[in-house]
Amino acid sequence: MEIRSASPDVREIRVAPVPLTGPAAQYPPTPDILQRSKDDPQFYTGAVWLMACCSWQVRIYPDGAQGKAEMAVPVVGIATRTLRMEKTMGVVLLFFLTLLGVGAVSISGVYAREGQLAPGVEPDQQHKRRGRRVMLIAGVLVAAMIVLGKLWWDSDDRAFQKFIYKPLSMTASLEPGGRLALHLATSGWLQSVDDLLPDHNHLMHLYLIRLPDMERVWHLHPQIT
Repeated sequence: MEIRSASPDVREIRVAPVPLTGPAAQYPPTPDILQRSKDDPQFYTGAVWLMACCSWQVRIYPDGAQGKAEMAVPVVGIATRTLRMEKTMGVVLLFFLTLLGVGAVSISGVYAREGQLAPGVEPDQQHKRRGRRVMLIAGVLVAAMIVLGKLWWDSDDRAFQKFIYKPLSMTASLEPGGRLALHLATSGWLQSVDDLLPDHNHLMHLYLIRLPDMERVWHLHPQIT
């Protein structure tokens, strides 16, 4: 976020993301303080996290010599990409997953082999065989839990990918008579091929630049047919 104060009397600006509707709209989180620019004392910057899609508002709380105020700016929250996990974090999590899995199998084996014996009594062959069987069963269960968890994670990720916003895709072709035809196609949810808003009285602005010299530029306004 970037906010410029029209008055130099503002001492602090805080912001908080809140759903636009629903019960959560009545309970905003603790606001974050925006950073004041060292070069321009009236310029503030910061970031907010929108943890779900759709209709949100960013509540702004300025505080200055004239007192405190509050305003809200509506924001549409739609995911545009998925952040990948850092390799270092992946290695650390894999290490702890392996450690926990081996620990669970070892603990189950110790419980079946020595857990029911009196202190100082060495396990006999029967207890050792039982310990190995329990460790084998525990290993299968741990492996199954890991596989099922991975399948659940992949399924949830595939479902989320369907809701990532993607811009309209466009292909161009040159038709007889020198007519340039642009074909629009949806590439995500909440889209339609006529999902366009006028800008400067035109639905589309198309710039064509000749390469590599870039000595000619065309500014066209395609029409829907």
